[in-house]
Amino acid sequence: MLVTSENPVAVIGLDAATFDVIGPWIEDGTLPTLSRLIREGSSGSLRSTIHPISPVAWASAVTGQNPGRHGIFDWRERCPKTYHAEVVSSESIRAPTIWQIVNAAGYTAGVVNVPLTYPPTALSGYLVSGILTPAGAKTFTYPAALSAELHQVCDGYRVFLGETYREGEEQRFLDALQTALEKRRRVVLHLLQTRPTDLTFVVFMESDHVQHDFWKYMDPSFPGYRAEYGRHENAIRDVFVALDSAIGEMLAVLPPNTITFVISDHGAGPLHKVVYIEKCLIRQGFMQLNESATTRLKRCALKLGLPRKVYQGLTRLGIDVRQRIPKKYRTRLVNAGMSASDIDWSSTQAYSCGDFGQIAINLQGRERLGSVPPSEYEAVRAEIIAFLRDLRDPETGEFIVDQVYRREEIYDGPYLEAAPDILFSMQGYSYITSRSLGMSSDALMEAHRFGRSGNSGSHTMDGIFVAYGPHIRVGQKVRNARLIDLAPTLLYAMGLPVIEDMEGRVLNEIFTSDHLNQHPVKRGNWEAMTRPQAPEEGCSDEDSREIYRRLRDLGYLD
Repeated sequence: MLVTSENPVAVIGLDAATFDVIGPWIEDGTLPTLSRLIREGSSGSLRSTIHPISPVAWASAVTGQNPGRHGIFDWRERCPKTYHAEVVSSESIRAPTIWQIVNAAGYTAGVVNVPLTYPPTALSGYLVSGILTPAGAKTFTYPAALSAELHQVCDGYRVFLGETYREGEEQRFLDALQTALEKRRRVVLHLLQTRPTDLTFVVFMESDHVQHDFWKYMDPSFPGYRAEYGRHENAIRDVFVALDSAIGEMLAVLPPNTITFVISDHGAGPLHKVVYIEKCLIRQGFMQLNESATTRLKRCALKLGLPRKVYQGLTRLGIDVRQRIPKKYRTRLVNAGMSASDIDWSSTQAYSCGDFGQIAINLQGRERLGSVPPSEYEAVRAEIIAFLRDLRDPETGEFIVDQVYRREEIYDGPYLEAAPDILFSMQGYSYITSRSLGMSSDALMEAHRFGRSGNSGSHTMDGIFVAYGPHIRVGQKVRNARLIDLAPTLLYAMGLPVIEDMEGRVLNEIFTSDHLNQHPVKRGNWEAMTRPQAPEEGCSDEDSREIYRRLRDLGYLD
């Protein structure tokens, strides 16, 4: 495999990295590699997608398109005909990715651990699939034989760290996290040295996992902070130190003429509360529960707080249901609480269709049991938007919704109809929604914590952008950069035409004037290029269930 591009490009993704967190460590030298890249290159914040969810954001980054054009809106694709949702996969992206475009132009690409890359697709170069890879997958690479090679390189490669955070067992989780990171580092260095490619695209998700679970340990202002959290106050910092070191090692083995980008898909911040949005819709009359005896019994149990009291009682006795009851039975227990089967769909106007502030109208002709005629769609949507804007925290009396969007206000493209009808954000994403109607309480909103495994970190809109290498301006501060600007900027950096219908722009300000004058931006047509091959195999139903459980345990789904 030969590098043929005059300027090969490497992208190093640090999922959920934000200057709000790592900025002080860059300034004081704790992260020397990033400090040098910023000092000798161009940098700034990178605006994420609405919502700043990893599959949506990374899909936008690698396609240069908004979700209405690539078709990814969440970790799951909703199916209005069944009211169920399936976890997304590589087959869900409906726009060409940067590595497919590079391949079509005759260049090689190496892809490691990017979300939405399982099942792995054929390409000229190599691909190591990411977080949505089933735990038991024997083949997680293209070419297939590479899987065994990578296992040998690092004594058993881990796509996923394989552990779930639990308070009181923090070190076990942190050890697993660092082990997974170390194995990925060794694999990446091996691939860079043995399979050099024109485009390298690597994502480390450990930075996201640790911030979800350990935010409260480094933030004394976090609600409920306890002094004993101080023993892990450096957990997040330590992960970024390891990542900074890995970046330095990658730079040492990349060709010297490589243009390197270090980016993140979104930022990170505290997670204070979860809002049970479907309970809010029920209270407001937009959603109706049926009147069966079973549903009435469940509602009574919730109002009395029985599920929570039983759980807390068992915990006080030292009985942890997460350890004693297998996952599949816990899932059945949760589903025995309020669930879709308890909803009277014929009288329901709207329902939650995501875990970050997404609502769908129960529209006739689209949803299987749609109750809202198309003629009333806009009126119902306007009424729900007004309700959201007036939503207050019962404890503080504050309005909690920052922004409310109709889908067409932020998305456009052939897949707009698959988008939620309404999207909204709350308290800078320190409040997020939950679709749960079951094993918690009858509260409309509460601290995002049930037992010992609740997240304390959330996502925010601003990630990081750093560019370094030939033709990159030194000390340039980048402003108003967006995730969708990444793909066109990468194509330009490689000397390739930018696909005509890409929404993102080339970030001209990071390149030197001489380079821009000598190499004006060119446009090309993807339709004239060769289409990528389809995945060789897909996910089984059991694989999909296992991935869903993993995402729930990580706190990505509620």
